[in-house]
Amino acid sequence: MKLEELLDMTLRDVLDNFSSIESLECGYKYGIFRDEDIKKAFEEYNIDEYSEAFSPSNLIDDELLLDEEVKDYDTIVRILDNLGISKKNS
Repeated sequence: MKLEELLDMTLRDVLDNFSSIESLECGYKYGIFRDEDIKKAFEEYNIDEYSEAFSPSNLIDDELLLDEEVKDYDTIVRILDNLGISKKNS
């Protein structure tokens, strides 16, 4: 399956059926996989012994999903101001 095919799916279908796998040790992302394939791998391999090297995660970070709100531009501006990032000179 090509990643481009995910664009033809609804966001809910993608989030409910696909996850990424990454190495928590070094931050390397192995890619996006079907959840059913990840489940099969956990059934067939001793992945718990290597959880830092092979860790599935949601495509949208769990902490972002807990927020339940898509923020607006004003929030971006407040964050940039709080970080001390100045505006470009026009």
